[in-house]
Amino acid sequence: MIQHPFLVITTEGKTQLTEKDKLRLSHPFVAGVILFEHNDGDHAEISGLCEAIKSMNPELVIMVDQEGGSVKRLKKSAPILHSQSEYTEQQAAYEHARLTASYLKASGVDINLSPLLDLHFVQS
Repeated sequence: MIQHPFLVITTEGKTQLTEKDKLRLSHPFVAGVILFEHNDGDHAEISGLCEAIKSMNPELVIMVDQEGGSVKRLKKSAPILHSQSEYTEQQAAYEHARLTASYLKASGVDINLSPLLDLHFVQS
């Protein structure tokens, strides 16, 4: 059971932690970090940022919203993939998810906030 509030924050620095980031990450209410487009860099930069975050506290959860299509926070080194909604075959959707997960895991990201299922409704 959670004993206190918890926060998910982003960093001020692009691919390196600032002194302010380090101070904020050391707060006991901070449970995780979400990466956004301002954190984008090559694979080594993203991996380095994730390593720096984990060195502050290995329990911190690092997450990103890397769905594919127009929703890609990490564009410079991540696989270029279409939106999940463009895949009509299950195998293609699976391969999309596998490639994204492999890249994020190798970078040090713990959670992809990509939805499992998007429902698109067309109103007439």
